[in-house]
Amino acid sequence: MTFEIDGLSVRRGARTVLHEVSLTLQPGAVTVLIGPNGSGKSTLLAALSGALPYQGSVRLHGAEVRDTGPEALAGRRALMSQQSELAFPFPVHEIVALGARRPLPRTRIDGLLAEVGLAGFGPRNAMALSGGESQRMHLARALAQAETADAAFWLMLDEPVSSLDLAHQMATMDRARAFASAGGGVLMVLHDLNLAVRGGDRIIVLHNGAITADGTPQEVMTDAMIARVYGCDLPVNKVPDRAPFLLVQSLPRAAGSAQGRPAI
Repeated sequence: MTFEIDGLSVRRGARTVLHEVSLTLQPGAVTVLIGPNGSGKSTLLAALSGALPYQGSVRLHGAEVRDTGPEALAGRRALMSQQSELAFPFPVHEIVALGARRPLPRTRIDGLLAEVGLAGFGPRNAMALSGGESQRMHLARALAQAETADAAFWLMLDEPVSSLDLAHQMATMDRARAFASAGGGVLMVLHDLNLAVRGGDRIIVLHNGAITADGTPQEVMTDAMIARVYGCDLPVNKVPDRAPFLLVQSLPRAAGSAQGRPAI
């Protein structure tokens, strides 16, 4: 279930958000998209999922995504967006069940909720959850979709840890790793670079709508990339047999204003 992307461009209004992106994505690995705000990460994820029109070619398992119907796409990938608004107070277990392409027993729905740290949350009002709880509920929904797929499957996760505490961030990354190790594909957007290098097999750096680096964490995470893409003079720390990491404490602290507020 390989993604083959050739000359992908996406326009939003008068602006071209992605410029001639070409790459191949293989299942069995966690691929992480990083880059500054507005670099095209979420747009790329949405275009690959079939949620946005595009120019060029995006083929999933040999089929052009824009020519593939919603039912067929639902059996090949799940998209977890940054935000998913609910209009009605459905129970949590019903939201998770919506992801399944065929009925799942309630016990299995409860099991998926337990996998994302929401054991016992099934009867709760989904609209009353915290931001982090809601994020994990939608991850369980995506896992329900994957579980009822007909073939190898892609999880496409847009900032899946943005509202999570440290323990649930680690648990979500470990769940993604387990999914990839079982043969599925994982493509996710992250802003936390340390999480990206800890959890990613492959890192793709987007900047100004184009790919500027692509490779293993060790290959991609360099002082030069951080300076060029993020505009930060922040050294990358490297320890033998460990993923590279960043210490923001090594940056000088910005001086505040006269009123004690930070200068922006």
